Amino acid sequence: MLEYLPVEFNAGSGGGASFLNFVLNKNEHTWTDSYGHAEELLLLGLAIDKIQYAIPRPLWQVLPGSAPYVIIK
Repeated sequence: MLEYLPVEFNAGSGGGASFLNFVLNKNEHTWTDSYGHAEELLLLGLAIDKIQYAIPRPLWQVLPGSAPYVIIK
């Protein structure tokens, strides 16, 4: 499922994007209407070491919506 997310999330092509965009697919269509489902995908990606955070947690408060930036390895 990570391969269907926008290319901006990929380490090699975009370098990461806001979790707020994690609900979109490559075609800019919403794949889920729930950030809960997006969070589940994020956590699974972290668990299998396919995702990392681009910015340390203490800095998230200055980001839009205090949402982390995510990179797909």
